[in-house]
Amino acid sequence: MQVRIEQPEISGDTVIFRWEQSEPNRFQIENSFFLRYENLDLAAFSPELLYEVFLSYQLRVFAAYGHPVTIQFPSPVPAYTVAFWSAYHNAGDVTITPVADRGGYDPWAGSPALMEQPRSKAVFFGGGKDSTLAICLLSEIYGPDEVLVVQFVGPIRNDPKLGRYLEERQEQLMLAPVREKLGVATQRVFTNYQAIFRRDAEHVRPHLELYTAGSLPAL
Repeated sequence: MQVRIEQPEISGDTVIFRWEQSEPNRFQIENSFFLRYENLDLAAFSPELLYEVFLSYQLRVFAAYGHPVTIQFPSPVPAYTVAFWSAYHNAGDVTITPVADRGGYDPWAGSPALMEQPRSKAVFFGGGKDSTLAICLLSEIYGPDEVLVVQFVGPIRNDPKLGRYLEERQEQLMLAPVREKLGVATQRVFTNYQAIFRRDAEHVRPHLELYTAGSLPAL
């Protein structure tokens, strides 16, 4: 199967990934998805960082076809990125082109776009006891000014009403209370990636990389 990745489309804090493939998509209802990083200007980041996010999500899906797949990107992908995600997703049948001669890359498109108050600790916050305890411990040790709480708004159905409901519920029930009572900062990431999967494609949905690698621009 041949897959052609389009140049990531950036609009302010949102990136849209699109691709074409020579076979019908067996696992997803469309060949595109978005990520929105609240209040971040994605133009500050290099395409290589966005390729990292794309491969962390989508390479698992391409590998599940069970036969050779060639993915063509619009510009070279760092060699370390290709090696890591190919191993992580056990994607031995997938070939990625073109691959850059160098392994690493600079995540910035130009000069680093630093926040006014950068924070050195981050917690992926689900609103439960474990992540709340982690926030309290880090705040006690390092101070609340050093802690960033990261949360995803990612509905599993392509329903705008569900997306708005989750956004309001998570803000009112989880994020606003930790800001007000613990004094930490919060960062939201919005995506429809979970919602584009077909019902019989549970085995290719992302795991923790949905949150960890998906948060790279925010981190």
